[in-house]
Amino acid sequence: MRSVAARFALGTTIAGMAIVLDQVTKLFGVSVGSPENPGVLYIAGALNPGLAFSLPFHWWVWATSLLVLLGLLGMFVRSVGTQHPLILIGLSLLLAGGIGNGIDRLLHGAVIDFIHIRGWTVFNVADLWVLTGLVLFITHELKMQPKDKAANQK
Repeated sequence: MRSVAARFALGTTIAGMAIVLDQVTKLFGVSVGSPENPGVLYIAGALNPGLAFSLPFHWWVWATSLLVLLGLLGMFVRSVGTQHPLILIGLSLLLAGGIGNGIDRLLHGAVIDFIHIRGWTVFNVADLWVLTGLVLFITHELKMQPKDKAANQK
């Protein structure tokens, strides 16, 4: 994919579709009641006013999250110039995850989580986007040779 416009369109399409999928799955997740006999993995809506793993959420965390999201947006726009799809896809998913959970905080004052792993954690699709984006980005950085890094920065 050579055109900057085509890469930008691809990245925004990936992010947009990921945000829509996140929001639709959250609607589904909150519409499902808690199962009577849940297995190890089950679906049931939950509002999480905290951070990942229910850590406390404070105003400075919100401000920092917005700055990080703006930084990701800047990296995304800059990544459009790269030829490496892992960077573009990874940053698109990171951005989508941040925006998806940000939408929840704005609309509900908390993040909607619905995928439960009994005895461990509860999360949502936006969290999966963030994790997948990080894995793609880190994979790219670890596998990229020094000559590729120099060529990518031009």
